[in-house]
Amino acid sequence: MALVWENSSSSANRNQIAKVVFQKNNMDVEELKGRAHKKLLKDFQSQKDWLRGADVDKLSEEEAEIVADRLVSRINARTPLIKEKSKTLEREFTGVLKKCLTQNYSSSEINNNEAKMMEGREEKIKNELVEIGEKYLNETEMNALKEAIALGRRPTEDESKNSRMPLRRRIT
Repeated sequence: MALVWENSSSSANRNQIAKVVFQKNNMDVEELKGRAHKKLLKDFQSQKDWLRGADVDKLSEEEAEIVADRLVSRINARTPLIKEKSKTLEREFTGVLKKCLTQNYSSSEINNNEAKMMEGREEKIKNELVEIGEKYLNETEMNALKEAIALGRRPTEDESKNSRMPLRRRIT
């Protein structure tokens, strides 16, 4: 993973932000220095085998579709929905998730309080999903939606084991 920073951010600030992001996402990382750093930097600048912003957005859009499908599947597991309702929810959930997952934040927003910003994004997603549910779901179905949301966006252990999706589609 390479991080590209604005020139105005200080080295200490960069390290602090990276540390918080990596810890929050349970990522075990090691900063490269010396020859290894120079080699990787040269490779990164060649743009070969590295994802750029638009590529990351495409992956986020794919993730949005997978998460929307997962949420609807969780609802259907609790209380079966008619096919049209499932399709409508999946389409609208995907729209909300795509918008939120591809939203760009300025470095000043991240620098001010990255944890608060991420928490706000998650709360916004949850509220918008519930808002959509309120348009289409009865009380029992809404309870199933709230339970589905509470499980999070990532697959549960059982969902991972029982998934028929190819591995690349299950990684979120």
